[in-house]
Amino acid sequence: MGMTYPPVGHYQTLSWSQKRERRDVGSDLLEQVQWLRGDPRLSSWEEGFLASIARMLQETHGTVSISPKQWNIIRQINVLVETDPLETETESLE
Repeated sequence: MGMTYPPVGHYQTLSWSQKRERRDVGSDLLEQVQWLRGDPRLSSWEEGFLASIARMLQETHGTVSISPKQWNIIRQINVLVETDPLETETESLE
């Protein structure tokens, strides 16, 4: 799977277009993370992880660098939340 990530260098060393991309991605990610929080399917660790990402994005106005490992965790949480709740309940009953 060829996943791409936004630039992860120090913000001051990025070109103007990379800075704009990071701010745009940070803004979109903040909305997504805030939407994911509070889902009953999330564990307390996942909820805390999302809260820490949201706090970082808010404090830095989207200029923080999200590592590839953090992106992978966010993608895993997305997959969990996109799962139909009935499928989860049916699997746990079997």
